Amino acid sequence: MAKDKSILYLTTTSSMAGAEWNILNLASYMKAQGFRITIAALTGNGELLKQAQAHGMGTADLRVNKLLPFRLYGIRRLMKAHAITHSFLFHTNIPSRIFKPKDSVLINSFRSTDHWKKPVHYFLERRTASRCDLFTANFDKLSEFKVRHNILDIKYIPNAIDPASSNAAWIADHFDAALIGRFHRVKNHIKLLDEFLAHGLLKKENFRLIFYGRGPLEKVIRRKIAASGLVEKVIMRPFEHSKDKLYSGLCAVICTSEYEGFPNTLAEASIRGIPVASLPVGAAGRIIEDGVNGYLEPSINGILDRLLEMSSNEDMWKKLSQAGKEMIGSRFSPRKVHEEYLNLYRQLSGNAS
Repeated sequence: MAKDKSILYLTTTSSMAGAEWNILNLASYMKAQGFRITIAALTGNGELLKQAQAHGMGTADLRVNKLLPFRLYGIRRLMKAHAITHSFLFHTNIPSRIFKPKDSVLINSFRSTDHWKKPVHYFLERRTASRCDLFTANFDKLSEFKVRHNILDIKYIPNAIDPASSNAAWIADHFDAALIGRFHRVKNHIKLLDEFLAHGLLKKENFRLIFYGRGPLEKVIRRKIAASGLVEKVIMRPFEHSKDKLYSGLCAVICTSEYEGFPNTLAEASIRGIPVASLPVGAAGRIIEDGVNGYLEPSINGILDRLLEMSSNEDMWKKLSQAGKEMIGSRFSPRKVHEEYLNLYRQLSGNAS
């Protein structure tokens, strides 16, 4: 292991959502193991950098200029500064792979399946994939990418899920099911509302949908709710950084996204005893055992059917609730996940020495 153990986390973060908390928690663990940590952000509101500074980490703000050449120069300069030791570039974006310093170790981490569907990203990845020493992912549906770039293996390491300080409870007089995430087309809020109406859930007294988040479609979703007469049945709330507040009072959490990496909200809900239901996207199949702690359904219709069953069957809900707390706690504990990364870094550093 190099005397000065350095890790550079280069991120394209937008705000302190699930992926950003995972970066911060992992970086904090590695800092405690003696690594020198720098977190650099190319985009976003700067909240991750503030949190990193509060945890005594180094930071680099590359958001100062939106012109691509200036940002690329900033990446190159930062990476060269870290090249004096073995640098680990985790959660990287595509430009970072162009400027791989000599004798550094570069890890590219995938967060969702959409990145290589765009032509410009495909072109850059084809040119730079060979520069990466290792690819990691928090979901395992990457066969197309592996074949395209002749990659022999991709290391699968899931996200870490913090232990819960609160537990869900069955509430007889109301059943609140939440969709937590950006107000963006890929999350399918509008389609969910259409299916909600088609199911006649407007008439089910104890059933509500809660939308937590922010994003470009917020006004569109609000207009749809108002025009459909759903104001009392579908509630929109801002995202809560406090997980205790975010999950308080919920009886189910769902995922209706077109694509996902590792949907943290499903695991965070399940460890609190909140049953979950999702389309089979990203790592949802690793978080949910169908019929054990929740349900994997091929359609939004199927998700709503399962929610209806849960809302009227307390015994079924309690069985799913208990299984989730036990299963998620054993699979995705921070200690287990962070030690996987620590062993990975030590192995790569030893190979590079």
